[in-house]
Amino acid sequence: MVLGEKKRSWKQNFAIVSPSNWLAKSAKNSSLMGSWDIDVIPNPIDTNLLKPYPKNLCRELFKLPLNKKIILFGAIGGTKDNRKGADLLIQAINYIYKEIPDAIAVIFGESNYSGELKSNIPIYLYTL
Repeated sequence: MVLGEKKRSWKQNFAIVSPSNWLAKSAKNSSLMGSWDIDVIPNPIDTNLLKPYPKNLCRELFKLPLNKKIILFGAIGGTKDNRKGADLLIQAINYIYKEIPDAIAVIFGESNYSGELKSNIPIYLYTL
C-alpha cells in the first residue's frame, strides 16, 4: 500500500508500539504517523546474549543446506496441537514447493515427533 492509499484508508490514528527508540523516532518523523501516539516497549530479549550470527555459520551448526530457502516453524507441541497450525503449515509448504522447489522446512520445539507430517519439501526437525 503506497502512502496516498494509506492516508485515504487510515481515517483514524493508530497507537504505535515500537521495540526501539530508533523505530519510534522513524515513525514520529513520518508524514503519516508523526502526530500519532507512539510508545516504546523494549524487546525483552537480552540482545547481548541472543544476537544474530552469520547465516552460513548457523546453517553449518544445524547441518542445513547453504543454498536452500528455509521455511521456519516453531511451537511446543506444534505438530500435535491443532491450535498451533501444523495442518496449515503443511498446506502452505506444499503450496510454496510449487513456486520455490529449492525450499526446505525447519520445524523446532517438539519434545518428540510422531512423523505424521506429509510434505513435498524436505523437513528438518529439531526436538527439545
